[in-house]
Amino acid sequence: MQISESWADRITRSGDLVFAAGNRMEIFDASDPDSPVLVGSYQTGSRVRHIEVLGDLAFLSVNLGFEVVDISDPSNPAFQYALDIGSHLEEIQIVDSRAYLLGTRGLSIYNIEDPTSPVLIGFYHPSFDIQEMQVVGTRVYINGVGSDIIVIDAAIPSPLRLLGTYSAPGSGRVLFDFDDTIAYIINESGLNIVDFADPASPNHLGSAQTPIRLERPRLVGDTLYAPAGGYGVFEYDVADPSLPVYAGSIACDGYALELVSVGSGLIVASGSGVWRIDPLQASDTFVSSLPLETSTADLVVRGSTAFIADLDAGLRVVSVEDPENPVQVGSYSGMERVDWVSVSGDTVYTVDAVSALIHSVDVSDPAAPSFLWEYMTPNPPLSITAEGDMVVVGENGGIRILDVSDPKSPIERGYFQRDRRFDNFSLKDNLLFATGSAVLTAIDIEDPENPQQLGELLIPHNLTAVQSDGNYAYIGIRNPESDPGRGALQMVVVDIRDPAMMRMVAEYSNNDAYSYLELFLRDSRIFAARRTGGIDILDVEDPTEPVLRATYGDYRNKYSGIQIGDSIGYLTGDFGLEIVRMGTHCSQCPVDITGDGILDIADVFAYLDLFGLLDPAADFTGDGVLDIFDVFAFLDAYSAGCP
Repeated sequence: MQISESWADRITRSGDLVFAAGNRMEIFDASDPDSPVLVGSYQTGSRVRHIEVLGDLAFLSVNLGFEVVDISDPSNPAFQYALDIGSHLEEIQIVDSRAYLLGTRGLSIYNIEDPTSPVLIGFYHPSFDIQEMQVVGTRVYINGVGSDIIVIDAAIPSPLRLLGTYSAPGSGRVLFDFDDTIAYIINESGLNIVDFADPASPNHLGSAQTPIRLERPRLVGDTLYAPAGGYGVFEYDVADPSLPVYAGSIACDGYALELVSVGSGLIVASGSGVWRIDPLQASDTFVSSLPLETSTADLVVRGSTAFIADLDAGLRVVSVEDPENPVQVGSYSGMERVDWVSVSGDTVYTVDAVSALIHSVDVSDPAAPSFLWEYMTPNPPLSITAEGDMVVVGENGGIRILDVSDPKSPIERGYFQRDRRFDNFSLKDNLLFATGSAVLTAIDIEDPENPQQLGELLIPHNLTAVQSDGNYAYIGIRNPESDPGRGALQMVVVDIRDPAMMRMVAEYSNNDAYSYLELFLRDSRIFAARRTGGIDILDVEDPTEPVLRATYGDYRNKYSGIQIGDSIGYLTGDFGLEIVRMGTHCSQCPVDITGDGILDIADVFAYLDLFGLLDPAADFTGDGVLDIFDVFAFLDAYSAGCP
C-alpha cells in the first residue's frame, strides 16, 4: 500500500519511526507494522539526501553540510542548527557518538557527544570521489575507484589507518550491506558475498548473477532484499553465503531505490512515493526447466502433458508428471514450424502461419504423435482455438469454423467475414470473443453455419491476448517498441455480461512493462507476460480495479506461453519450458496458517492444532472465546480463499 505520494530515494528506521529522504524529510509511525502512517514532515531549502537519527535528533544531509532537527514530537519536527562542512554532503552515518560524513571532499568524522557542538576528529580526503560508505563498528568501508572497496580502521580517527582493499568482480559503483564482517555487494556484475574478517585478505564466499542493475541491498535475517528500480524488489536467500539463491521479485509501484524492514513487511522509497509491501511467501518459486535450443511460441497443458509450439522444430510433447523433472516424450515434425497450438481431447491442432496450414495430430499416445489431416486456409491463420468437435481459426478478413467430428476429414461449416484481423480468441459455451484491429467482437457460433455478431467495442489500441470468465474480458495491449511513454496502457477490462452493450470498466498501466503480450486468467488472477520480460500477477477480484500483487522473472525471461494450474505454472519462451510453483499468492492471508503461500489441507490441520492448543490465533470470530463458531468462521474463510 502507498503511504506517501512524495518521491524518496533514501529511507532509514529508528525504533517505531521510519524516515524518508527526498525533496523533504517525511516521518512515519510504524508502531503498527502492517499500517504505517505519515505523522510529520520537515522541509529544508534543498533536497534531503540522507537521514540518520540519534535519540530525539535527526541529522539530514543537505547541500554543503547537515541540518539537525528535533524529532521528539514527530508530528512537529523543529530545526536546531546547521553545520556547513564546505563540500557537497552525500551521506551521514552515526555510530556511537561519532558522525561519519561522506561528501565530495571525502570522509570526515565528527565527535557529536555534544550534538550542538560537533568537533572534527578525523578525515580521509583521497584524490578520487568516494561514492558509497558503510560504518561497521570501528571500520569504515568505502567505494572509491571503480569497484574497489577500501577498508579503513577508524578506532583512532587521527590518523585513519588503511586496512585493505578489495576489487569486486565486474565494474561500476558498488553498493553493499554488512552482517558483522560479511559484506553483501551489488554492482553491475551481480551479487557477491565477501568475508572481511581479515581485511588485508578478504575471502570471496559466493556470488549470483543479477539480471539488471540493483540498488542498495538490505539484509534481513537470511534474506537479502535489493530494490530493482521498475522491477520492484528482488529477493535472495543467503542462508548459505556460498550459494545465494534468487527467490523472486516483489511488485512495487514506481522506481524502488531503498528499503527498510518493519515487522513482517518492507517499507520502500521509490520514485512514486513510499510504499509498504509484503515479502515473498513462497508463492512464486522456481521448480525446474527444460532448456530447448529453439524458440517456443505457444503452450497448452492437459493433465500431466505439455504441448509446446516450436517455431523451428514443430510440436514438442513434454511429460510434466514430475514437475521437478520435465521430460520430452514425443514430437511431431510434419510442419516446418508451429506458431500456435490448441488441444481438444486426444487431438492437437497446430498452425503454421507462414504456409497457411493447419495440421490435426493424434496424441492419444504422447510418445508417438501421428498425423490425421492437413487443411490449407485461403488466408494465413492468425489464431486457433478448439472446443469439442469445433475448431475456430482467425484470419485477416474473418473467422473460419471447422467441423472436426470426423477425425480424418474436417469440414468447413461457416465463415464470419469482416474487413479486419482476428488475432486472439476466448471461447466458452459457443460464445466467442475475438480481438484484432482495435476491436473486441462478440460472436455467437452455436450455429456454426450462421455465426452471428452480438456486439463490438472499439478499443483504440493494438490488442494482443484476450481472456474472459463469462462476465469480463481482459485484453492485453501492445505499445510501440520504443518507450511508450508514461501512462501507456498494458491492459483493459471490458464488461461482457451483455455482449450487445459491452463497455470498458478499467484501464491498467504498468509503465515498466511496455506491453502485455500474453495473458492467462486463473482464480481472479491475471498472469501477464511483459514485453520487457517477466510475469506480472494482477489481482482482479474486483475487475474494475486490477491490482499488481507480484512479479516473476526478469528481462532475461520473455515469455510467449503461459498456463497456470492449481499450484504450478508452466511458461515458455526463447529459453524453452520453465515450471514454477505459483501458489495462490496469499499476502498475510489469515487462513494460510502454514505461511507457505498455498491454501491446502495442511492449513486445515494446522488450524485444528491451534484450536486444540487453545491458541488465541484460532479465534476467527474475534470475540475472545474459542468455540465451534471459530471453526465455522475459519472454514468459511478457507472456502473463500485468500483476499
